[in-house]
Amino acid sequence: MEQRFKKSGSGIDLWIHCRMRQLYILITVCILMGCGEARYPQVLIEADSLANLKPYQAKMLLQNVEKQMEAEPEHVQMFYQLLRIKANDKSMEPHLSDSTILRLVDYYERSRDKKLLKQAYYYAARTYISMKDATLAEEYFEKALKTGDTISNSQIYWWLGDLYRKQGLYDLAIEKLHRAYLGEQQEDSVEQLIDLFSLGRTYREMERYDSCIHYMQETFILASALKDSSMMRTTASAIADVAVRYGQYDYARRILGHRLAGAMATNDVDLLTSAASLYAKTGMEDSAKLLYRRMLEQSLPNKTKRDVYRSLLSLNLKQRNIGEAYDNLLYYEHFDDTVRHDDISEQLVKMNSVYDYRIREKQAEQLRAENERKQMWIGGIAALLIVVLISSLWYISYSHQRQTILRFKIQKKDELIAHYQSKTKQEKESTQTSIEQTGIYRYIQQAILDKRHLTNEEWQLLDKTVNQIFKGFSARLQELCRISQHDYHICLLIKVGMLPMNIATLTDHSPEAISSTRRRLYQRAFGQKGTPKDWDSLILSL
Repeated sequence: MEQRFKKSGSGIDLWIHCRMRQLYILITVCILMGCGEARYPQVLIEADSLANLKPYQAKMLLQNVEKQMEAEPEHVQMFYQLLRIKANDKSMEPHLSDSTILRLVDYYERSRDKKLLKQAYYYAARTYISMKDATLAEEYFEKALKTGDTISNSQIYWWLGDLYRKQGLYDLAIEKLHRAYLGEQQEDSVEQLIDLFSLGRTYREMERYDSCIHYMQETFILASALKDSSMMRTTASAIADVAVRYGQYDYARRILGHRLAGAMATNDVDLLTSAASLYAKTGMEDSAKLLYRRMLEQSLPNKTKRDVYRSLLSLNLKQRNIGEAYDNLLYYEHFDDTVRHDDISEQLVKMNSVYDYRIREKQAEQLRAENERKQMWIGGIAALLIVVLISSLWYISYSHQRQTILRFKIQKKDELIAHYQSKTKQEKESTQTSIEQTGIYRYIQQAILDKRHLTNEEWQLLDKTVNQIFKGFSARLQELCRISQHDYHICLLIKVGMLPMNIATLTDHSPEAISSTRRRLYQRAFGQKGTPKDWDSLILSL
């Protein structure tokens, strides 16, 4: 049951196996009853039964009889392949190819064993969900709804509703989820709980908060009756989050109750999100920041991390914590780029799915080869134009954000250099004296006299020494730009006061190469040309 909650990442997915339990019981009954001449070996009946609750054992059993199946009649071999897909699906393994399930669909459409046809359609839809082809998944779910009665239609309606929700087709999602709920009202309270929560979650994504709260409250009441504490916690957090959006802060506090006080000690991301949002809206910025940092200790999707850093950025700007805001901005920009890249990749996958679907339809038509080639060219050009358009929009957005980051970096750099220049001569000399009293400084001086470059061990010691004297030097440098090991060695030597000609000796490079590297690092960090001394000034200020 825990696997189901993991699948959707919202708490509800721990119950996916409960939704499918009736399916597997009905399938087993169907197989035991048989269909005309169709008879199946006892080992396959056992594997089918095992797949319901022990899919891994079922997979082992099916693997053990693989050779034996080669001598069996076609209908047994087909049933064997269907059971393998079922066991893989039940154990939450991704479906990587549709070749086997399409062969099974074709066979059961042509055969007299119609009782297994609905299962074939169902697992074809599940396969295409795994392959992120929503178009074909919807098609096969609809076919399953029109075929036989070995699978509860309520289950299929729920999957269709979830499929539409993930595509942003909320009106269709609501329709299917309502039909799933109506079909479960006389059957299974656990399934009703899932349907109610799914309706509330969908209305929440639609920003129809009145309907969201209604269904979440219904979910909470049913979860209380079933003594399902996990769903009660998840639902309470969802209701509180919506209440915060409405500005009903006292109501949100009442809903969260005593859990609000213990939010800092929990790993419940839903609770942390609701509590942090509540504190941020009610003037408790420091508490909100603590909870957002607690969230970052959890395993979060990139989109959630981006939103957390955006919230922290907003809070730190409000409190005028420029240093923390700068760090938040860097992380936000990183995760925002990652999410944008993922979104573009997902759109490309969707385009490819549509393209593949059209190809399958064309293959079913005869005497239209010329038209097929034209449509492929048109589809390819359209896809290319869409890719170019998406890439252009992304690049424009990325360039704008990059310019903002660079302006922020330059401002930060100027502040650091000004702060360093404001130090007294005595303070600077004291720091340099601390450096010169270290063992690695004496090694460097000897290496200069010997006209040799530093060893790996000496570089490591220099790195450790610099970061001990100048806390966080390496981390601050890495935030400016990407640097190679050679670049980092140059920066370390600048930091301990080495002259360019000595840096050239210690790194086994020419003085011209050292100057070029310092100039290049400045341009990489700030997007504008600068002198080697400009880079040196920055390094000394870190």
